[in-house]
Amino acid sequence: MTSFIFYVKDLFSNDFFVDIDSCLLMLKNETEGEFPEDIYICVNQNGLNILDANTKEFVATYPYYNSNAISLFLEVRLGRSSKKYTFDTEIGDVIEKLDYKIHFRRKLWIDIIPGEDKQADSLIHFYQERDNYMLGLHKLEVDEAANLAALLGKADRGKGAPEANLANFVPGYLIKSASTSEWSKKIYTASGNIRDVNDEEAKVRFLKHVAAWPTYGTTMYPIKNETEGEFPEDIYICVNQNGLNILDANTKEFVATYPYYNLNYNSNAISLFLEVRLGRSSKKYTFDTEIGDVIGDLIDDYMKIAENEGKQED
Repeated sequence: MTSFIFYVKDLFSNDFFVDIDSCLLMLKNETEGEFPEDIYICVNQNGLNILDANTKEFVATYPYYNSNAISLFLEVRLGRSSKKYTFDTEIGDVIEKLDYKIHFRRKLWIDIIPGEDKQADSLIHFYQERDNYMLGLHKLEVDEAANLAALLGKADRGKGAPEANLANFVPGYLIKSASTSEWSKKIYTASGNIRDVNDEEAKVRFLKHVAAWPTYGTTMYPIKNETEGEFPEDIYICVNQNGLNILDANTKEFVATYPYYNLNYNSNAISLFLEVRLGRSSKKYTFDTEIGDVIGDLIDDYMKIAENEGKQED
């Protein structure tokens, strides 16, 4: 499975049309070198198209007969020759069917309240928060996890019944906390309580539940810490609108929290450097990671927003 990941710039932009029926999303493409930086994902009667936002020209087309669905996780089957992929034609004598996924993800979560934009909740927010939840970084009791599994089962019917597919609906570390029969009973009961809830409402209810957690709207990066003895070996660097947090992957507890006004950083392709101001002194940390530049880019975007908000308050 080959994946393209695009970060959402402006949701559901409709500020121009180029011989198409509708534009679904404007995206800031910072990950896929095949496509321009600013693109539109557009849909019309013939399929889904990727449009260069600057030249207003299509750079890729996905006919509907090659698509399973237009949703957050768009699955597209494309032809492939032995060496070259194309989006609109099949090249070569030997054609092999492959699955491609395009993931739409919100990069910056600024005051995102579940239920205010149900279309964005359905297409973007639900899937990101579901993935975060399934990382297993939250302390949960079996009853709470069973209720969430019932909501996930309603929201994502394609994965089967939750009680029969626990690994798809319950974080792995929790599964052995109860017997299979106990999980089935609790999830079945929870599902009965939301029998009249449709899939879209289930997504919003799930988001409203996790919105109370400190990790809501957070991008979490796994790090194998081999340099800083102050922190555990297995950690997650968690970045959101309030600052940077370090989470112990085993205890599921935050071991450090740094607001942006106390933080300086530097990053490259192999490391993330943090300098935390503590009054008149400071502490410096180095974390070896192959996504240091990715983490640094996200920190930079949040810090710019925090800086602008500070100027407006002044």
